[in-house]
Amino acid sequence: MFRVLLLSLAVFAIGISAQEVVQSAPISSGFVLLDGAPVAPPYILEQTGDRITLNGHTLSLPGAKRGPRAQSGDFRPRRRGSPDRPARAGGHNSLGQVEGLLRLDSLVLLSTDRPSQLISPSRSVAVLNVLTSQAAIEEKLNALANIQSGDQGSAGWRAVVEGFVATPELIERLDAAERRQVSTRTASNPRVNNALSILGFLLAVAALGTLLIHRPDAGSGLRGVNAEPLAMRRVLQASVLLGALAIYDLVATLTFVQSGLVVEVNPIVEGFIHSPIATTVFKFGLTGMAIALLIAMRRHRPAQVAAWWACVINTVLLLRWATVTSTIA
Repeated sequence: MFRVLLLSLAVFAIGISAQEVVQSAPISSGFVLLDGAPVAPPYILEQTGDRITLNGHTLSLPGAKRGPRAQSGDFRPRRRGSPDRPARAGGHNSLGQVEGLLRLDSLVLLSTDRPSQLISPSRSVAVLNVLTSQAAIEEKLNALANIQSGDQGSAGWRAVVEGFVATPELIERLDAAERRQVSTRTASNPRVNNALSILGFLLAVAALGTLLIHRPDAGSGLRGVNAEPLAMRRVLQASVLLGALAIYDLVATLTFVQSGLVVEVNPIVEGFIHSPIATTVFKFGLTGMAIALLIAMRRHRPAQVAAWWACVINTVLLLRWATVTSTIA
């Protein structure tokens, strides 16, 4: 019995002393420069004890330490309709905070002989615009000193400027980050949020009223033809409501997904969600075909019931969007 107790204590001590390795999910946003040279994504953050690495390079950030009980399961992708939630972790510049800032397009400056520096999303695009400009080195240094001060110093910024190479991949991602910042300012505008929230709730009231008043006749069954003018008119009214709900969903989606505040998780739409034209064509094309099919079959009972239920589902989505907009506002 005594030996079993000693063995248990030894195993417990080994488990306590072992350093847990916490790793983030791959990060495709943000920017990383190593001695001025761009590092292409994806970025992987890893923490062992108090040591944080980014793609294998040590992050020597001031005050970086491990958050309480941080687990690899804390790194979850954002979902559409949900504000960004980076991994929970405590301490200044902890792994969770670095991950969250990278996902918001921050800039990390890595160096082989100087402390690392984490530049906030509000300044990262401005710094990269200076680096990618055609200005002389001294002009770039003066501009960078005005934008961001910190551990780099003049010598550190000179090393970054002289080692920087504007790759096509970085230019493309920088343009996308600039568009996201513009969209974020728009989506974060209280007037825009309040307008979308009020419009959403007004449309929801109108939709709920229409659904309650124009319910399909439950006693008619789901088969056959119902050529009564009232039944066919209900399909036309439902089609108009579907169109209005689709337009609101499109505006809300483009406003908040383009800003980066929410993420589209639909695998079909995810590939082109950042293209407003492609998203609009897809949304109007899909909704237009559904409405055209309902109108063409408005004499049939299945179409009359389907039109009502389609409005119910889209009204529920509308209420969720209205809740999200009011929360962000």
